Formats: sequence, C-alpha cells, structure tokens
Amino acid sequence: MYSGRVKARLFALAGFNAVSTTYYFYYVYFFMQERFGFDRKQNLILAASLGFIYAFASIFCGRFAQRRGHFISLRIGFSIMAVVLAAGSRIQSVAAHVLVMVICDVGMCFTWPTLESMVSQGEPPGRLQRMIGIYNLVWASGGAFAYFTGGAMLEHFGLSSMFLVPATMQFGQLALVVWLEKEAETGGSRAGAGSVDVCATGPELSRRPIARARAFLKMAWLANPLAYLAINTVIAVIPSLTKELKLSPMFAGFFCSVWLFVRVGAFGLLWLWPGWHYRFRWLIGVVLLDGRRGGEKRAQRPS
Repeated sequence: MYSGRVKARLFALAGFNAVSTTYYFYYVYFFMQERFGFDRKQNLILAASLGFIYAFASIFCGRFAQRRGHFISLRIGFSIMAVVLAAGSRIQSVAAHVLVMVICDVGMCFTWPTLESMVSQGEPPGRLQRMIGIYNLVWASGGAFAYFTGGAMLEHFGLSSMFLVPATMQFGQLALVVWLEKEAETGGSRAGAGSVDVCATGPELSRRPIARARAFLKMAWLANPLAYLAINTVIAVIPSLTKELKLSPMFAGFFCSVWLFVRVGAFGLLWLWPGWHYRFRWLIGVVLLDGRRGGEKRAQRPS
C-alpha cells in the first residue's frame, strides 16, 4: 500500500494528466475540422473509433499494470503520449494524424486505469469510497479547466500548441513518475509516521448487500464504456456546432466547458451524498432522462 504522501502526489499526477489529455483529445476535432475539413459525420466516426479502442485497450493495459507494475505502466503510457504528440506537431497527412490519435489513445490507457488502481490500493471500504471521490473530483476538474482554456490556447499560440503543450506536460509527468517511484521504493509505499492522510474526512460508507454490489458492478462494466462513447460523441460535434454559431475556438471553450464544470459539481454532490448508491431507480431514471433528452434534440435538429 502506498502512503498518504505518495497518494497525494498521485492525485496531482492525475490532475496534470487530465489537463494534458483533454487539451489534445477534446480539441483534436477542432484541428481535424480546421486542417483537413472534417465535417460532423467524419468527426463522429473518428470519436466512436477512439472510444471503441479505449474501451478495450484500457482492459488490457489495466491487466498489464497489475502484472508488470504500476510505475512501469505509467512510464510506458507517458512516454508513448509524449513522443507521439511531439511527432504530431510536425506531420501533415490525415492518415498520419489518425495514427497519432490511435497510438496516443492506447498510451493513455496505460495511465488512467493504473492511477485509479494506485490510489485505491490497500484501502479499506470506508476510505476507498473517499479516495475514489477525491480522484473523480481531481480528474474532472482538470478536464474542465483544460477545455475552458484550450480554445484560447489555440487562438493565441496556433494549432501546434495542441500537440506541444500536452507533449511537454507528458514529459514532465514522466519525470514526476520516475521521482515518485524512487520515493515509494525508499519507504513511501509504507503508511506510517509523517504520511499525509488525503482522506481523513468524508462521507460515511454506504451499506450494500454483496449480491446487489456484484450486480451493479456488472452493470458498471457495460455502462462505463458506453458512457465514454457518449461523451466522445458530444465532444466530436462541438466544432461543427461552434462553426454554425460562428463562435471562435476561445469562446467555444468558454461556453462549452460549462457542462464539464457541472460534472465536477455532480461528482462532489454524489460523493457527499451516498444515498444514491445501489439504487436501481436512480440508475434507470437517469438513463431514461438522458435518452429522452437525446431524442428531443434529434427531433429538433433540422433535416
């Protein structure tokens, strides 16, 4: 088990990773529209493909981290993303950029499952809920900040900044992982005196019957990949919508990041209020509401 001090720094690493990956993967559709003339349909196909790859590659990469070690997995992931993003700033063809996206997508899969596993490792049930709550707030906040500022970054520093800024951050994260691994090996992996308890306070653990918990876990295995695909779909259509509304990338980032900040608030609320845990009525209600809203938007869309 890693100490509280090490896990606090892992949260910082997760925050930086959220910012760097959002800068690239959320704005790559603006890049493809601007540089290669991708329309809404092409961006949607691209987003669905990346989401499909992530859904399966994350399973493999998570198992790799369990077998070969967390820090090895993080070093591989950050190295892959740093190198291919730096290369992406130099290449010109659409096929090469699609290849960069795919490789970077796989590289990202070495990081997110690993980081969540590391902050969860060795935690008793009560603390585990708090650790996951903090983890969700950290990555969601990083993503919201990145999308809010990403459009301004593109306007002021050009399209190449979408590659160079995240690549620089990935190299920095790689250095942080190397340093953090040494600290863990010299005693940071043992909880003890001097460690920082990053989850000393928080909501009480919700009670759950084992059978119901297993059932919801199986539903989560299905729902999480589908949710990832849905989020990618929303992000992919924003460039075409902003073009129709005649918004600049900067103002698109300002306005379209609102739902990401709302997501941060929702994570905080759901962490502090455990009453929704293992309540099928809440789950099916949210799914039906989301489906109804999607149907209304399709009905209002001009043909």
